Amino acid sequence: MTRSAVWAPDFKTRQYLKGSLWFLPLLGGITGALLGLLEPVLARRVSMPMALEYSASTASVLLASIVGATAALTGFVVTVSVLVVQMASSTLSARYMRLWYRDRVLHVLLALLVGTFTFSFTLLAGVEENSVPHVGVTATGVLMTVDLFLFLFFLDRFVHRLRPVAVAALAAAEGRRAFESTVRAATGSDAPEIVRGPLEIPGEPTTVVRTRSAGSIQAIDATALVRFARQHRSTLVLNHAIGDFVPAGVAVIRVYGGEPTGDGDEHQLRRMIVLGVERTIEQDPAFAVRIMVDVAIKALSPAVNDPTTAVQVINHLGDLLHRIGAADFRPVAPVDPDPGAGRVLIAARGWEQYLALGVTEIRGYGASSVQVARRLRAMLEELHDAVLPEHRPAVADELERLEAAVALALDSSPDLDRASEADKQGLGGAPPSLGRLDRLHVEDQAVHRDHAHRRPTRELGAGPCLPELAEDTDLADRREGVGHLADRADQVLDARLHLHPPHPALPVGDLDHADRQAGQPADHVPGIGEDEEEDRRECEEHCVP
Repeated sequence: MTRSAVWAPDFKTRQYLKGSLWFLPLLGGITGALLGLLEPVLARRVSMPMALEYSASTASVLLASIVGATAALTGFVVTVSVLVVQMASSTLSARYMRLWYRDRVLHVLLALLVGTFTFSFTLLAGVEENSVPHVGVTATGVLMTVDLFLFLFFLDRFVHRLRPVAVAALAAAEGRRAFESTVRAATGSDAPEIVRGPLEIPGEPTTVVRTRSAGSIQAIDATALVRFARQHRSTLVLNHAIGDFVPAGVAVIRVYGGEPTGDGDEHQLRRMIVLGVERTIEQDPAFAVRIMVDVAIKALSPAVNDPTTAVQVINHLGDLLHRIGAADFRPVAPVDPDPGAGRVLIAARGWEQYLALGVTEIRGYGASSVQVARRLRAMLEELHDAVLPEHRPAVADELERLEAAVALALDSSPDLDRASEADKQGLGGAPPSLGRLDRLHVEDQAVHRDHAHRRPTRELGAGPCLPELAEDTDLADRREGVGHLADRADQVLDARLHLHPPHPALPVGDLDHADRQAGQPADHVPGIGEDEEEDRRECEEHCVP
């Protein structure tokens, strides 16, 4: 039997066993029963100290207690697992469950509990007045102790893994592992040609392989496809990427060149593609990005309204995108390849698709959140510096889209200027290092503040006489003007408080006398007439009539 004939069944079996909650416990139960039956043989070879010898009644009570305790603890573990399913599906992402029920600690714990149960039950049936399994009773005590400590470890793991940031970290780690595996598979000697564009080959295919059932493409045996193409001197084209859902009867492989294949060859090719009910991460790192984005946008929903969780997810999402953006994606294959060259062309995602998947929905749901907008901008700016030069235009495009989305969502908000800045913590982070563009921005702000300082008493209620907020100015100037209104209000208040210190010991009449003594009216602020002519000219030039 060839490797390609067993690859698909082997992959499906491994996927099933990884997520099965009964297979390993079944093995544990069988192992426990066999060890219980073999205990008399082992007892004849091992001598126990007097302190570990039990009477028949004591052994029966201990074994019966352990049987009941393991049964109850197994039920509790199952209950906790059901609660995890409910909580994770409602507050995190239903896609996360595929990672949860693959947890090895859960599988091992269930196997040990069931094994301890069957081992104790088998020993209990063999306890007699003149035949006590001293070794077995001691072993059950040790196993029960291990079960309890492992249960505590499982409970601690369960509590910590339900945090959204832990889910994001786990998904990012799985995504990095899957992407690195994909990169290695794409650079081997038997690697197919990864195509980032449309796959169009002139002429009609000699054979079209169609699916017999619907499902998501979970994995592709690329090595076997390349060997098949070389043996038959043909070109195989796969228009569907891993993770795509394909209905029954859809063409998944088109064969160009070579002799028409028979039913046996079509069946062989069909077994090189694995379809399943849902996607997997093994060959699909985009599925890990999908899980993290789901957690982030659920945190941004009105029912949850937790932007800090979305910021934590963006941290790990940015780490995964850093790894993907640093990879050298292979160029698009020629449009007109030689049909007899023995090639395999597979459609796959490019950097633009990965980036859009990770950013688009978070931007759409989080543009109105200052914290999310600032963290997303910081992530994109870091990506722009870290990814390969050919990937930077896509990052620049996402920055422009973020700028437009934030301006649209916060157009009338006084926090628009803050949302337009980058912050690695969302809010409260340290200011970034000043580059050339940042220095120019700071200098421009300093000029505006200096101009506002010369006119501290401009009435805030005179909307048309604020040139920064005039209707005929562009959006950038209006946004910067909004940012200076608070500074002007503080300057006016400081000036008034400086001229009018509190007089708690003076009556109201004495306050007027104190003003006359100062020789100035109570509402006078120095500098109010110094720039009147300049203010009048500026208002006539900029303000809305």
